[in-house]
Amino acid sequence: MKKLLITLSLLVAVHAFAADSVEIRTTNKKGQTSVQKVKLQDMGNGVERLYIPIREIPLDAKYIDIVHEYAKAKKGDEGYWVF
Repeated sequence: MKKLLITLSLLVAVHAFAADSVEIRTTNKKGQTSVQKVKLQDMGNGVERLYIPIREIPLDAKYIDIVHEYAKAKKGDEGYWVF
């Protein structure tokens, strides 16, 4: 019973921190930015994958920023996240 409770607790914790989607911010050469929300693919074992087909990246793209929900800093936060 104890092992079952520990396993369930871990699964809930992993699921709670799993992001269902990310924001893709694409900046073109003119400086205009477009924001698109993309779902992550569940690969199992707590792993999620972002897949962006090459045909969906604009030809004039200068920067592509991937913004994860849990990687947004708040005022007073120390340090930064590296993915």
